[in-house]
Amino acid sequence: MLVDTTIAATVRAAWREVACAGPLASTFHAARGDADLVCTGWRRPAPGAPLARCVSYAARVRAPLVAPRATPAAEAWTCAARSDSGWTATVVIATPGVPCGDSFRVRLAWACARAGPRACRLRLVASVDFGPGSAVGLPGIRSVVSKAAMDGLRASYAGYPRLLAARVGGGPATAVAPPSFALAPGSMLVLLLVAVLLAVALAQHAALAGEVRALRAALASAIGGD
Repeated sequence: MLVDTTIAATVRAAWREVACAGPLASTFHAARGDADLVCTGWRRPAPGAPLARCVSYAARVRAPLVAPRATPAAEAWTCAARSDSGWTATVVIATPGVPCGDSFRVRLAWACARAGPRACRLRLVASVDFGPGSAVGLPGIRSVVSKAAMDGLRASYAGYPRLLAARVGGGPATAVAPPSFALAPGSMLVLLLVAVLLAVALAQHAALAGEVRALRAALASAIGGD
């Protein structure tokens, strides 16, 4: 659980603050060191489809022994249900620039429920999803990648309730969210090693495929010559 808080705001107000472009999103991303934040409005991509929107930014990556750098990040938001009593939203985050970033996606699930005349409860849970064709298949590697991603998420959202409370309460937004992606030294070295191994494996696969094509061409030429 990344967030579990009750705020003095209506369900609609929580929707505007959390699930729409505005000061809270700008403050949250700026505190993490993200840049170039772009948020689209909610719309239905097709008749009868759930509401959807996109958020993109340059995420700031900080890790031991590696200089801070920015990497593209994209969030796909989907709202499955929304009413005056509550709403739910799913966020799928892609960060292909981080180590092994092409092999996994972070999935966030927001849930807001009315908790009184002018109060609501907000909860946020997260998971790391590896696709069926994920290149991260070595024993133990997925757990390292998942832990690194989850540690970064917990650090990022540690101050989120205070930022949100400051927004709905009208107070100063004094909370600062930590970096959006943080890795322990051991995790970083393992991920770098995995990235190198994957690159070597892909290069060997490409070379082998080239040799196979050349052999097939030679056999075809020999058969044709006969």
